[in-house]
Amino acid sequence: MIWTSILRGRIDAAFSLSSNEKRRQACYFPNESLVDSQWVLFIRKEDEGKITFTSWNDLKGKKISVVLAYAYPPEFLKFLETEQNFETVIHDRQGFQMLNARRVDFVAAEYGNALALLEELKLSDQILPLLDHPISTMKLYIAFNKQTVRQQLVDNFSATLKIFKTTPAYEQLYKKYFER
Repeated sequence: MIWTSILRGRIDAAFSLSSNEKRRQACYFPNESLVDSQWVLFIRKEDEGKITFTSWNDLKGKKISVVLAYAYPPEFLKFLETEQNFETVIHDRQGFQMLNARRVDFVAAEYGNALALLEELKLSDQILPLLDHPISTMKLYIAFNKQTVRQQLVDNFSATLKIFKTTPAYEQLYKKYFER
């Protein structure tokens, strides 16, 4: 697991992570995020129009796949705790396979990562995101290990990334991985 590798000093940096208090104790986070990432629910294409998500009430009585070590938004976690309507998996891949096999009704996943994974699993034409109402939007960062990386490198990285994000090259990467 990537987080264990950071804590043990085996790797210098990891992406794409959200920032929280626990992670900031072990890692430096740049001022500039890599991307603002949407966390959305995915459904089977055959359920389009039958299963919706406009409020938490729409999820009551439905099974949702979530990944064990992910940092989901607090309000989503509170809903899951209250309703006890989730299946925990180790990797998004398992969640999408469960969705495809009708073992869950939704997969909660980061949009860009999910699109790449669905392509890899050859499920892009069978599973679709519900983009109208994201669970949340989070800033994703490269987290730098405090044991092995100096703050100055992180500051330089942040300044350079901020400039890069104004270029056509960044726009091209963004469109490739975050737009469908």
